[in-house]
Amino acid sequence: MINYQEILPNQWKITFNGIDISPFFYVKSTTGRGVMSREVNTATIGNRPGGFFRGTRLPVRTITIDVLFAFSSEEELKKKQEELTYILHTDEPKPLVFHDEPDRTYYAIFESVSESEEQGGFQQATLTFICPDPYKYGEDSAQAVSTLDEGVNLIKNGDFSDELNNWRNWQNVDGNLRRLTTINDFNGEDVNFTKGFFYSTIQTGQYGYAQDNITLLPGKNYTLSVWVRVTKGNGKFMLQEGNSTDGWTATYYDTEPIKLKWTKVTHTFTAKSATTNIYVGQGNDAVNNGYHNADVTGISLKANVENAVATWTPYGISTVKNTGLAPVPPLVRCIFEETATEYKIQLLNPDFTVNKTVKLVFNFIAGDTLLIDFEKRKATLNGNLIMTALQLQSDFFILPSGDSFLKASHPSTVLFKERYL
Repeated sequence: MINYQEILPNQWKITFNGIDISPFFYVKSTTGRGVMSREVNTATIGNRPGGFFRGTRLPVRTITIDVLFAFSSEEELKKKQEELTYILHTDEPKPLVFHDEPDRTYYAIFESVSESEEQGGFQQATLTFICPDPYKYGEDSAQAVSTLDEGVNLIKNGDFSDELNNWRNWQNVDGNLRRLTTINDFNGEDVNFTKGFFYSTIQTGQYGYAQDNITLLPGKNYTLSVWVRVTKGNGKFMLQEGNSTDGWTATYYDTEPIKLKWTKVTHTFTAKSATTNIYVGQGNDAVNNGYHNADVTGISLKANVENAVATWTPYGISTVKNTGLAPVPPLVRCIFEETATEYKIQLLNPDFTVNKTVKLVFNFIAGDTLLIDFEKRKATLNGNLIMTALQLQSDFFILPSGDSFLKASHPSTVLFKERYL
C-alpha cells in the first residue's frame, strides 16, 4: 500500500480544533486570509447625485482550502474522509491555524465541501470554513492598571493643576521665594504644561518643594523625572529621594546647560523600603556658593519599565498597549484587597480627560473577584452576575490599536487577545 504522505510529506500544516488535519490531503491554495473586505453602507436621496456615507461593517469571513486527497485506493480514501468529516463537524467555531501564520488564529466552523470526480484514491476538493467572527487573533495580553510596578506615575499633582496641594515646603530660608506659577511657553517634548512652581534664592543651599510617603516596592528601580528651566543665576539643581530611616540619594545638575530652556532631568534609584519622600529644587553648592531662580513642572516617579520616562502621565494612570492592528474589547479583573463600596475604570483621552467610564456600586469585601466583560457587557462577582450594580451611565469601551490611557479605582488587570484583520 502506497503512503503518499511518507513519500511526499505535506508542507502545508493546518490545525483545526487543535488537531493536525494536513495528513488527510495536500493543499493546493487557500483564499480568505489576505486583505479583508468590508461592507460600505450608503444612502441616496431623490435625484441628488452620488450618495451619503452611513458607515461600514465587517462581513463574515469565508476561508476556502483547495485540496487534493491522495490515497492508495478508493477504500482508503473513503475511510480517511470519514475521519476528516468527524474532525471537521464541530458544534461551534474552533481554532484554525495555518503553517504560514503560526502566530494567528482564526475561529472557524466547517460549512461545506465541493468535490470533483474520484479517480482511484485521488480526488480534488474545496473545503469551505466560515468565521462568524471575522478577526484573527494573536497573543494573549494581561496588563496591570493602577498598580505600583507598571510604569504608573506615583506623584500626585505632578503638573500642579491642583495648585500646590500634596506638596510641602522643603527648607525655609529668609529672603528666598517660592510659589505656584503660570507657564505660557512650555516647549518640551511632552504634555503642554501650563502650571508649575517657581523659586528664587539669594544664597546657596537646599530649597524647593517635597512630597512625602510615596508607596514603592522595595528592591525595585524607579526614575524620578522633572522638567526644569533655570532663568537666572548658577549653582546646582537637585533631585533627591529618601528619608531619615533609609537615608537619601540625589542627582545634581549644573545650571548652565539647563539655563533658559526647558530640560527633562532624572534621578534613578532603588527603593530601600515601602515608602519614600522626594525633593525637587535648588541643591547645596558650597564649593561655588551658587544660587539661582528656576521654573519646575511635570514631575513624575515611575518604576523602570519601557518608556517609563518618555511621556508624563497624571497620578495613577496606566498606559495599556494593544499591539494588535485592530480594536479589541477587554476583560477587566479586579481582586479587592480591602472593602469598597464602588469600582470604576476609565478610558482617557490623549489629554487625560475622561472619555468613557464603567462604574459599579456594590459592597465589595476583601478577596472578592470582579470580572467585567466589555464584549458581552456584563459583570460578575465571584462567578455570579451583578448587573444591578452596574450604573446606568456606564459606557463600555474598546481598546484601539496602540496605546490607551486607563485609570482604575482599584488595582486591576486588563486582559485581551490581540486582534488583526
